[in-house]
Amino acid sequence: MFSRIPEMRLFHCLIIMLMLPGISSVTAQKADQKADQKADQKTEKKPQVIVYEIDQEQSRIIVHLVQEGLIARLHPRHEVSAQKFSGNVAMSVVNETDVSVEVETEAASLTNIDKDMSDFERKEFHNILRNKVLESDKFPA
Repeated sequence: MFSRIPEMRLFHCLIIMLMLPGISSVTAQKADQKADQKADQKTEKKPQVIVYEIDQEQSRIIVHLVQEGLIARLHPRHEVSAQKFSGNVAMSVVNETDVSVEVETEAASLTNIDKDMSDFERKEFHNILRNKVLESDKFPA
């Protein structure tokens, strides 16, 4: 996807790191309530999947970008944080290794958090990322 955009040929690797200490089991509680209601109706079915909602206040999403070429000498890596996002973690009750994570973020909320970048460089980075790479006006999420 990035190779068709000249500005992004420099980025060759995208690694997403989720820090999710704050997930709530709102959906899991609802699933348990439904299971209890069914048990009352003499149906002994338990939920097969527990879904936890990600709490944005207690969680962070950080994207690591690695650059190549001449500009990589100045900034070989970038850290970009998603400021506005939502999502969930679904876990199988039967097999604890069967886990899926679904996250959606606002493209315009992606913010460069590099400590050694000047305000001018950060502004240009956001301009390229939001307008030329992600086209956040056309694709807000």
